[in-house]
Amino acid sequence: MGEIDGASALEPGLAKALARAGLAAPEGLRRLTGGATMESWFFSSSADDFVLRRAPSLSFMEGRPFGHEVEAAIINAAHNAGVKAPEVVVGLEPADGIGSGFVMRALPGTAEPRVILDMKQPGRLLEEVARDLARIHAIPRSALPDDVPELDYAEAVDGLEQQFEDAGGDRPIIALGLKWLRDHLPEPVEPVLNHGDFRLGNLLAEESHLIGVLDWELCHFGDRHEDLAFGCMAVWRFSRIDRLALGLGSLKAYVVAYEQECVALILLVVMTPLAHQFGLVDQPSARKRHAGIVPLTGGVAIFMAVLVASVATDVWMKNNPLFFTASAFVVLLGMLDDRFDLSAKGRLMCQFGVAAIMAWSAQNYITSLGNIFGTGEVFLDLGGYFFTIICVVGVINAFNMIDGIDGLAGGMSLVILLTVAGFLIFTGNGASIMEPLIIVAAIVPFLAFNLSWKGFKGNKIFMGDAGSMFVGLTIVWLLVDHTQGEAAAFRPITAVWLVGLPLMDMAAIMYRRARKGQSMLKPDRQHLHNIFMRAGLSSRKSLVAILLLGACYCLIGILGEVYQVAEAVMFWGFIGLLVVYSLVIQHIWSVLRFVKRLTA
Repeated sequence: MGEIDGASALEPGLAKALARAGLAAPEGLRRLTGGATMESWFFSSSADDFVLRRAPSLSFMEGRPFGHEVEAAIINAAHNAGVKAPEVVVGLEPADGIGSGFVMRALPGTAEPRVILDMKQPGRLLEEVARDLARIHAIPRSALPDDVPELDYAEAVDGLEQQFEDAGGDRPIIALGLKWLRDHLPEPVEPVLNHGDFRLGNLLAEESHLIGVLDWELCHFGDRHEDLAFGCMAVWRFSRIDRLALGLGSLKAYVVAYEQECVALILLVVMTPLAHQFGLVDQPSARKRHAGIVPLTGGVAIFMAVLVASVATDVWMKNNPLFFTASAFVVLLGMLDDRFDLSAKGRLMCQFGVAAIMAWSAQNYITSLGNIFGTGEVFLDLGGYFFTIICVVGVINAFNMIDGIDGLAGGMSLVILLTVAGFLIFTGNGASIMEPLIIVAAIVPFLAFNLSWKGFKGNKIFMGDAGSMFVGLTIVWLLVDHTQGEAAAFRPITAVWLVGLPLMDMAAIMYRRARKGQSMLKPDRQHLHNIFMRAGLSSRKSLVAILLLGACYCLIGILGEVYQVAEAVMFWGFIGLLVVYSLVIQHIWSVLRFVKRLTA
């Protein structure tokens, strides 16, 4: 079949293909620039934007490792696995008469390397790129067509040598390079799916975020280091010799983000059957309305991912080696509580022990409260040890208590940790930035499973007490560490506002229970998320509303720090809001009825 050129020649056949997908005829068909071998055409249909990827003729595809049907299947498998790959909506057929190819949904952003390299936060983009690459490498063979080849590296070198000889074989530097390749062939490893062309130019980005991964025609099974190294070659860095990984950042940051995502994905999947085996599962009850039995190992996976990443980078290990001692105890405590439902008093005593490790052993304790009363700086001296222990136990339980709907504890942790990271950057404490970001990177894969993001449905997992207490300990450890001493990134009262919503929810509930003569540690269904849902909001809407409210608390802390609002004003403002919050919670149903009458 001869080549078909021009939009007018393509439109009839493309309309046939779109009709099979229930889409209207194409509008505004125009060819996109770029593409070394394949054509890309942009168009609109049924109020959406699409891209046609095609070969100019069927004969053009002869001799290639696989055809467009297989490529489309690979892209959809990647899309379903959470990779930022476009969704393929329909493939071309011979009867369409316009060659071989497929139609996929258009993605925003740019693939222009020099534009991407000039984006404001290349480090954040690099982290997202690394995570996506890890997800590509995690796609199982069972999700892919049988036609995806496996690369034999010895045969690949043979092919390069043959091309060199056919071209004359008169370049000594190339001959030396081929010899080096022959002498340094990698040892056989378990092959993973490789993209095969993972570099700037095949990545879509917008505002320092990864939007899409393009051009999957060179996919194959092979050594994961092939993909990792390919984009780091000098030719793909566009003169950014200071940023060796894809021109976006350091090799260390690239590998750390990749390894952490790999560990998190593996642990979350592997631990599911283990959870059932050891009874670490959550079953529906009067207080728990989820469907079916759900594993409670998300927190363990988060902890293990952080541990592995920290060992690889020496981040937490170097700065606070006792952090993992305390964390291991709190995770173990959470696992035992998830499995055996420990008594509240026993759990509380163990939490005091964990807090003591942080305050006494790690010497990470509160020495000053700042000028919170307006009478001068308040120093705690030895009392700081005991005050810190109380604060640690309080924050741990606050996060444990809010973990009542999907994504809440994890989402609230992200809001706070990213705020802490922002303070570290803007106050010149960038050397510590990896501490909160490592935790963030471990929580994100958990949220993908917990919230059943696209590509992660069917693998529901809960954080469990192990996870909620671990993130609570992590947050309070960071807050204390970065509010004390001359190198403090922000003031103690600012830290109080960052965790204000979980603390207020806990305080209000404990006060309510005490007034009724009930145990303050007894679980119930009167938390903020319970109230939102009983008021008529869905679980997902309740999550969004509470996270936005938590973000507002963080914003108050940020504004107070930026404008140096008097600490006494910040403190008494917090106390006043706590009183109002507690009163509203005590009379919440009367308040809701009043609001409904006003809005009716």
